[in-house]
Amino acid sequence: MINILLNSTNFDQEWAGQTLISILRPHMKTVILPLSYDYGWASDADDWRIRYDSGSDYTYDLLRPFRAYGITEEDITLMDYYSEDPDEMEYRIEHSDLLVLLGEDPDQCMERLDDLCLISAIRSYSGIVMGLSAGSKIQQEAYFKTIDDDMEFSYRQGLGLLHGFDLDTHYVQDVFHIMGIIRSLETQNLPVVVMPEKGGIVISGNQFALMGEAFVADARDLDELYLLLESERDR
Repeated sequence: MINILLNSTNFDQEWAGQTLISILRPHMKTVILPLSYDYGWASDADDWRIRYDSGSDYTYDLLRPFRAYGITEEDITLMDYYSEDPDEMEYRIEHSDLLVLLGEDPDQCMERLDDLCLISAIRSYSGIVMGLSAGSKIQQEAYFKTIDDDMEFSYRQGLGLLHGFDLDTHYVQDVFHIMGIIRSLETQNLPVVVMPEKGGIVISGNQFALMGEAFVADARDLDELYLLLESERDR
C-alpha cells in the first residue's frame, strides 16, 4: 500500500506534482469516498447530492487536480453511500487503483466508516490510499485533533494504516497548532509530520517523501516550539 497525505485539492501544483507524477498514473481506476457526517440523515442526503452534483463548483474543484495526472472524470467513481449497496461499495473499493478519503472532521469520518461497515475493507486494501484533510488524519493508528479553547487534547482511534508518527494537518503558526504539536511530542514521543496547506507526505513501506512545505518536528525541537508558543501568546 502507498499512502498519500494531503490537506486539500491543491495537489496539482508543482510542489506536489514533482513527487506524485511518478505515482498517479493516467486512467487509474479511482474511487472517491466523501465522509461528511450529520445526524439528520434525510437532510444529510440532500446536502450530499447538492454538494456532489456533477455540475457543482465543489465537485469541479474536487475532480480538477486529478486531470493533471491523466485521471479523467470517466476514471473516477464518486461514492454515493445513500443509494449504493454496501456490498457494491466494498467491491468498488477492492477493484480500484486509488482510494480517496476526504472529510472535514476525523471523528465524524470514523463514525461514517463504521456506519458503512467499510473499515475492514479499507484496512485490507492493497492500492493507493489518498487522504484529503481529515481523510489523512484517520489513516493513522491514533490521531489528535488541533485543540482550541473548547476542546481538550486527546487521541482517537484511526484506521491503523500508518504507525510511528503523528500528523498535524492544515498547519498555521498559531497557539493551537503549536500547542498540539508540543502535546503530541510530550505524550507520544513520536515525530510529528507538520503539513501547511502547501504540504504533504507520501509513505510506501518504510520510506517516505515530504512534499512542499511539510516538515518533521521531534523532541529535539521542544525548546524552540515553547519559545514559538510564547511568542504567539504575546501577540
